[in-house]
Parts: sequence; C-alpha cells; structure tokens
Amino acid sequence: MTTPDTQHQVRVATGHDTPAVARLIAASFAPLDVSRWLVPPAEARVAVLTGYFTVHVEHALRHGQVDVIEMVDGASRMLVAASVWFAVPHPDVAGYEARMATVCGAWRPRFRRLEDEMDRAHPRHGGPHAYLAFLATDKRWQNQGLGSTLLDERHRTLDQYRLPSYLEASNGRSRELYLRKGYADCAPVFDLPYDGDPLFPMWRSGGG
Repeated sequence: MTTPDTQHQVRVATGHDTPAVARLIAASFAPLDVSRWLVPPAEARVAVLTGYFTVHVEHALRHGQVDVIEMVDGASRMLVAASVWFAVPHPDVAGYEARMATVCGAWRPRFRRLEDEMDRAHPRHGGPHAYLAFLATDKRWQNQGLGSTLLDERHRTLDQYRLPSYLEASNGRSRELYLRKGYADCAPVFDLPYDGDPLFPMWRSGGG
C-alpha cells in the first residue's frame, strides 16, 4: 500500500527492464485458471511463464511499447505494474518456434493451442490498432488503481490519434475493468479445455 513517503511514477520501459517485467507478469498471471492449465505443476509455472513472457516483452520493446510503474521511496525503487502493448500489424518474432520450444518445453502444445485461439479471436476488420498483450500488477500492490493508471496513460495517446485497441481479458474480474474503460466484447470466449474463467476478446474504438 502507498504510504505518505512513497509515490508512483509511470515511465516507458527499456531493455534493462525486460527481466523484471517478465517476472512480474509471470508471478501475477500464475494463479489464473488459464495459467494453471498451461503449466500444471505449480513449482514450474512461474519459471516457464517468465521465459514465455520474456520473448514477448523483448518483441514489444521493438514493435510496440511497454509501460511500467515504479514505487519510489527515497532512493529505493520497485517495479510494481506493467502493460505490454504491440502495434498491429507487426513482424513475427524471429526464430519464434525454436524459442518457444526452449522456454515452454513439454508444455509447448498447450501454449500453441492458446495461441491458435488468440489468432482465431483477433479481429481482422479493424485495420491498424494497438494490442494490449499483458497488464499485470504485483500482488502486494493490487487494488490500488495501478492497472487503471497504466490504461488511462496509454488510452490518452491512442485517443489522440483515434486508434482502436484490442485485448483478451483473463477473467471476469478483469473484463469488468475493461468494460469500464470503454472496451466491449467482440468475439466468443476462448475455447480451451479447462474449467474456470475463460478469456474474453475485447475491442475499444479509437477516441474512447
């Protein structure tokens, strides 16, 4: 929780932030139903997810934008929230299949199934747009409005250029947040073989 001596700062991430951003997203996403299906062993999940997100964060730094929030307390800084955006269209990750085989290991077929669903749901009609791949907050700092802060920061720029945006909400609770931010359901929920919260494809028109 923020104290009178701390403040948060939003900034654009650099390559030096990649490991911290990937670990943050992995730890935040590990409890999700989809993540438990992707990597069933709890003891391996964060490590596998960190490798997976590292590849995507690196690519977003070249073909999109990664925004982070740091909590600053005197000389101490801690990265506590991050959003990972891609510009669409963007080039494929070089050597993607080989990198995925390395970082996902035995769980690669499940990640591929997820990616097939992501490709199926992603709108083809919208033209150039921004894709919010990941939005994550450190569990110790959740429910403090940090995710909303990152969304609002990016939406101001998107609205200035009337660019729409797309995302997949990871559960019903995050879907409610995105509904409040101007997103609407735009495709059926993901068809994945697990019980629990599905993923919800959502679209926001440019200009809010």
